Amino acid sequence: MPRSAPAKPSPAKKTSPQNPWGFPAARVIAFVSHKGGVGKTTSAVNLGATFALSGHRTLLVGLDPQCGVSLSLGYDAESLRGGLKDVLTAGLPLAGVIHGTPLTNLGLLSPNARSMAQEEQYKSGIGRYGVLESLLDQVRDDYDTILLDCPPGFGPETRAALTVADSYFIPVQAEDLCRNTVRRMLDFIREFGPVARKGQLLEGLFLTMTDARLRMSRQVSEQLRKEFRTAVFKTPIPRAVRLAEMSAQGKPAVIHDRRGRGSRAYFKLMDEIMTRHAKRPRPAPGLRDRMRVFARPGTSARPGAGRHAPMAASGNGARAGAMSRLWRHLMRRGDGESLTGGAK
Repeated sequence: MPRSAPAKPSPAKKTSPQNPWGFPAARVIAFVSHKGGVGKTTSAVNLGATFALSGHRTLLVGLDPQCGVSLSLGYDAESLRGGLKDVLTAGLPLAGVIHGTPLTNLGLLSPNARSMAQEEQYKSGIGRYGVLESLLDQVRDDYDTILLDCPPGFGPETRAALTVADSYFIPVQAEDLCRNTVRRMLDFIREFGPVARKGQLLEGLFLTMTDARLRMSRQVSEQLRKEFRTAVFKTPIPRAVRLAEMSAQGKPAVIHDRRGRGSRAYFKLMDEIMTRHAKRPRPAPGLRDRMRVFARPGTSARPGAGRHAPMAASGNGARAGAMSRLWRHLMRRGDGESLTGGAK
């Protein structure tokens, strides 16, 4: 029997306080890993839930066609009413296929590719340059944080995510096989054209499935921190049964086992993420104020047009989206960690 779909999020979520990141629209963060089974989806779901519980209007986007994200939030193939595949192939509006979750501030967007043929259609569509960015621009003003859960490797979904993301996380399982892929992955991302043009966007690396009782786990942690230094978050995610049970429960572990070790670790990691962000340099206040105005729909950035001059009607908000992207580009300067972990 299919799981019953959770209620849709309340319309009240569209009225939130000032964006916590300081952006005029949502900050987009991708979770990427060259290796599978490192806790990437678990981390995306639980961090998304902690952001939502902290007041962020959050959208969790599962880009992996297998979409463990939807299972982790109470949906199976029968209970989904559409997804990215339907937007790409049938022209459905993106907002119409965003699903509710047990948390009011957390929305879900799934690929909804149920067969191999549909998966190929989905990959072909999402891999076209600029498609994902254009789609997310439709709903960017409705959220504070958009998290992209990518499949393992560097397929079309991951490339699309890196193209649109403001920054990215790399979860690293506390094992040698996973640690050895990190440098190769960072080298690829650094040389990937869209990322290279935007500058460094590494939000940080964090350890998953750690066990202080195991010598290998301690060694991997020490080696990773020695090699990448401050790029590694201080908060590790422990190996915990409750985290592994998340998909069976149909809700994030931070809800069904809020006091567990894994849940506490994700809340602590979210606090560390926001603390790091608050310490990063920001653009000058005057520029920030001007860009906030220009990024709003109905305003223009043309010289001499005035602060609130109306834009020419474009029918799709393309100019407003472009100005919002320019603002995010300016905000990225000095915003990411060095790929060498801060080594000089």
